[in-house]
Amino acid sequence: MNDVEALNELYKVVTMGIIGIDEVKGHIEDKALAKTMSDAKKKYMVNKMDITNILKELGEEPTEINIIIKMFNEIYTGIELIKCDDAKIAKMLIEGTNKGIIKVEEILNSEMDKKVTELAEELLELLEFQIKSWKPYL
Repeated sequence: MNDVEALNELYKVVTMGIIGIDEVKGHIEDKALAKTMSDAKKKYMVNKMDITNILKELGEEPTEINIIIKMFNEIYTGIELIKCDDAKIAKMLIEGTNKGIIKVEEILNSEMDKKVTELAEELLELLEFQIKSWKPYL
């Protein structure tokens, strides 16, 4: 995987994190859980800007998430939220974040520029931290 491909995959991971948080935030009852989600979204937005800036330095634009995948995710989440409480939402967030961790680990197994590797490592730390912050709500 080259640097541009890796950056685009990282971009998709943070974009899915933002989308996931946006989809469930109106259904959260616990204020502390809502705050952890808000904080996570802010950090994902910073990551998204950093990734976009590096791609632009390389003369590239980020590849957006496939619209079909995005729509499927929104439909699935909407259905799941019908019968949801904070524990179920925390579980959904953790499951999605675990998918992101797997993708970032795959990226880190590739040879990349030091800057891209550092960005991936920072994102991995953030994803792992988010899981730890959401586990108490299960």
